[in-house]
Amino acid sequence: MNSLRKQSTRAMGMLSGLVLIGAGLAAYANTFDVPFLFDDMSRIVEEPAVRSLSTIPELMARSNRPLAMASFALNHALHGYRVWGYHATNLLIHLASGLLLWAVLRRTFEHLPHTTRMT
Repeated sequence: MNSLRKQSTRAMGMLSGLVLIGAGLAAYANTFDVPFLFDDMSRIVEEPAVRSLSTIPELMARSNRPLAMASFALNHALHGYRVWGYHATNLLIHLASGLLLWAVLRRTFEHLPHTTRMT
C-alpha cells in the first residue's frame, strides 16, 4: 500500500508540474511577436556593451541589474535583435524559477501531517 501511495504522490507531482508549465506557456504565448518595449530600447538596442560577450564583466560591474544585463548579452550573441529569443529565454527562466519554487515548497510541506476532514 505504501508503494501505491508513493506512485500516486509522484503522479500528482508530475501532473502539478505539467499544469505549472502549461500555465507559464499560456501566459507567455502571445509575447513572442511583441517588439522591444519600455527600457528594452535603452538596455538592449541602444547599449553597445550588450553586443559582445567580452563586456559581460563590465556590464555586471556597472549595472543595477547585473544578471539581466549579462543575459541580454548572451541573448544578443544567440539571437541578435530577434525579440522572440529574448522572450523564449525569459519564459525558460520563469518556468525554471516556478518549478524550483514548487519543488522546494513540495519538499518542505510533504512531511507535515495531513489534516483530517471534519464531518
